[in-house]
Amino acid sequence: MKKFLFPILFLTLAGSQTIAGSGIPAEKDSLKKEHKVSLTGSLTASMQAYHVSGIPGRRENFTWRISGNPTLNAGDFHLPLHILVGSYQDALKQPFNKIGISPQYKWLKVHLGFNNVEFSKLVVSQRTFLGVGVELNPLIFRLGILYGRWQKAIEPDSTSAEPFTPAFKRKGYAVKIGFGKKDRYVDFIYFKGKDDTSSLHYEPYAIPIKPQENAALGIVLRQNIARKVFLEIDGAISLFSRDILARSYDKSDLSFAEKIKPIIPLRSSTQVLGALLSKIEYRGKSFKIGFGYDRITPDYETMGIYYFQNDVQRFTLSSDWRMLKKRMTVTAKIGLEKTNLLETLTATSTRTLALLNIFWMIDNNNNLNFFYSNNQQSVKDAREIPDTTYHSFTDSIHLGQAVNILSASFQHRWVKEKRNHILNFNGNYQSSRQYNDFETSQKVYSFNFLPDYSITFEKPHFTLLAGFEYSQFIADITIANYGPVIGITKQMLKKKMTASLRTNVSVNYTEGEPSAITTRLFLNFSYRIISKHLLKMRLVYLHRNSRELSSATFSELQGELGYTVQF
Repeated sequence: MKKFLFPILFLTLAGSQTIAGSGIPAEKDSLKKEHKVSLTGSLTASMQAYHVSGIPGRRENFTWRISGNPTLNAGDFHLPLHILVGSYQDALKQPFNKIGISPQYKWLKVHLGFNNVEFSKLVVSQRTFLGVGVELNPLIFRLGILYGRWQKAIEPDSTSAEPFTPAFKRKGYAVKIGFGKKDRYVDFIYFKGKDDTSSLHYEPYAIPIKPQENAALGIVLRQNIARKVFLEIDGAISLFSRDILARSYDKSDLSFAEKIKPIIPLRSSTQVLGALLSKIEYRGKSFKIGFGYDRITPDYETMGIYYFQNDVQRFTLSSDWRMLKKRMTVTAKIGLEKTNLLETLTATSTRTLALLNIFWMIDNNNNLNFFYSNNQQSVKDAREIPDTTYHSFTDSIHLGQAVNILSASFQHRWVKEKRNHILNFNGNYQSSRQYNDFETSQKVYSFNFLPDYSITFEKPHFTLLAGFEYSQFIADITIANYGPVIGITKQMLKKKMTASLRTNVSVNYTEGEPSAITTRLFLNFSYRIISKHLLKMRLVYLHRNSRELSSATFSELQGELGYTVQF
């Protein structure tokens, strides 16, 4: 793949220069607009270096990466190029380096190479595959087809120093058929995937994986059911065979086995799984309120998605309000969640959630943000647990956890004699409590507070920052950190160059005794060479001077250099 990377990048950049230098006659403005050629998006090349002393390294000493999404546009034709390559591929078994294109002309879109395409959140969603695809949306018709490799084969290696899970090569395809417009439609999705047993030197029971097969059918509905009432439904059924070498059923075993055989052979390892995501919402002029219901059966998954929480039933009620001439936005949400839907597990979990977020633009110089959430989870375990008090057996044990998060921020700014002043207050409080029927509840608290003040002198383009950071963590022991924050930013060369330095020194206390002094330095540099070419550099230095024998004194230095071309 690397041998194709640089020609692609060269052609992309060369194309941008050709486009920029091409002349289009100005006789007909409409024709000029229709055939206007442009390049949008960006492309970034970066490398990172790392050095540490005093402790083992926590990352690679050197890495590099090239990423971006440059798009060639010519009227109704668009050619986006997705690029992600880097040195991380050497440490990963599944592909990290990915190059893909998705040319589009009006209602026709083609996918080539590595791509992420979403047909349904429950069937095919953001799963990277290597292959081809096409999407057609003429008038009210919606058609999509994908085919390719959804997983790379990984041979088992008992001599490897780092353990990893082997994998079969997995091929699959997806089909979408629907009707409607961009935000009002109904789609039917079918996905089929299967592991290739010949892709590995596979000996049953010799390695900890089994070849699998999956067929899934889904429906996605986005539609108005009344003038201001909007309905969203995502539903799916997944037939998942955990081991395709397991015994297959025929009509003598199950009457419907032959009927579904063209879709997927019914085996002793086949599970029938289902999922539903639904929401009904009323959308007013300045507010909206919605009710949601989700139900995901145990073990639900498809080969077209990476992960989805399963064995859960969830009810939610949410609302968004804009008031005071749209200066205030209030978002609220409450929910109830339950697991162990089939009551086959020994433990059942119930969770309640409450959330409130308020943003208030008081005036042009003052704004306030407030956030609160409460998350409570209760687990009932029906196993027999010995009761040490009465020397008998109890039929259940109750476990619980409650987490509360409260954060607030306030900003005040004012301008005086060509100087901009900004005053910020940021605070965060979090509490967590765990409990059961036999032990006293365990509580954990954390608190963070960071006020800062900055002044910017407009004419010399110079900014000074001063602040103070305080944090505290209370559990079995109490840990506190506090210290000053100082920063300076300077713009030069007609604002083409920006340099900033920020440092904070914090004194760390454990149970009221000083345990360490931590110093951090952040140096950022950026230079806009020409209008759309940007060079960036970032250095981060960390030094921790420990006063405890149980922890080490160490220093870390991280550096990053990047070059971005914006089109």
